[in-house]
Amino acid sequence: MHSVIASMLLVPILAVASLGAPETQMNMDYSGRVDMYSGEPLQEGSGDGSTLGGTVVALQDGGSYNREDHTFAYTPNGSSLSVRSNVANNMVTTDPVSIVADEGLEIELYKNSKPQTDLDLTSISTPGQYTVVANGAETSDQVMAFTIVTRNTGVIDRYVLPSGFVVSEVIFGGSILTDISVSEVDLTNEGEYDIKYRCKATGVDYQLKLDIDHTAPEYNLLGVKNGIARGPVTVDGITGDDEVSLKYNGNEVGMPLGGIIRNVGRYSITVTDKAGNYKSEDFTVRMYLNYQGIIFIAIILGLIIAMIAFMVLSRKNMRIR
Repeated sequence: MHSVIASMLLVPILAVASLGAPETQMNMDYSGRVDMYSGEPLQEGSGDGSTLGGTVVALQDGGSYNREDHTFAYTPNGSSLSVRSNVANNMVTTDPVSIVADEGLEIELYKNSKPQTDLDLTSISTPGQYTVVANGAETSDQVMAFTIVTRNTGVIDRYVLPSGFVVSEVIFGGSILTDISVSEVDLTNEGEYDIKYRCKATGVDYQLKLDIDHTAPEYNLLGVKNGIARGPVTVDGITGDDEVSLKYNGNEVGMPLGGIIRNVGRYSITVTDKAGNYKSEDFTVRMYLNYQGIIFIAIILGLIIAMIAFMVLSRKNMRIR
């Protein structure tokens, strides 16, 4: 009897509780990846290039993409903190790159394998190959990498697309290329490229325009033969856009006025054009007689002759006495 009465009282209570309970979007059966900031499930791509929607999308390379601020996020191994950037891992771009690390995550930026200090990570624009490394308590982990190039460049001859990205169209010299790879673009031929590609997981399109120039700078070392100079050396053919690096006996020095090298010693010169192509040569300037040397030797000979004449006259005067 008591159990019947209890059951009759419990049913209305459960009904009221059911009507008054707030709705929840939590899916207790979901076992996939979630966004560490919002707790929302990371939406996976369907595999055929389409997307399932959602604010945060999981990428094929293990990172994620946020549709609201259009940033990519990568998390170091064994960490709950992330690095966010406006470019994907292994992307090539001509635009400035921004990197922001979560508070508490220590990162270090390398350019062409050299650590960078005092650099504004929110606006990186200098061309080069960059690597972002997270410094942990015991180990360091490479989080992501990217390459910045100038519009007119010769430093790359192939663009291997980031994981999960596919080529949609390549225009070379004003014509659409039909025989192309979906995962990389051959840049060995010189000319203008318009590369359009897409992220399969997000459906977002990207574009990279390049003017490829692989021709090394043309200059001449007048006065050098087989790496040896027996007189002044003139560096001829340097343009205003060229960058010149000159080393004298292993030390960096400035280019002499007029590009004329006169000092005796070992030299190494590297000329880099605006596309990043360079040409290096080593040469040695050996002892030689220049105008100043001839005058110096003439003065020395004159002094010697004068001393000999003085000694001869002195002896004659001593004999006369």
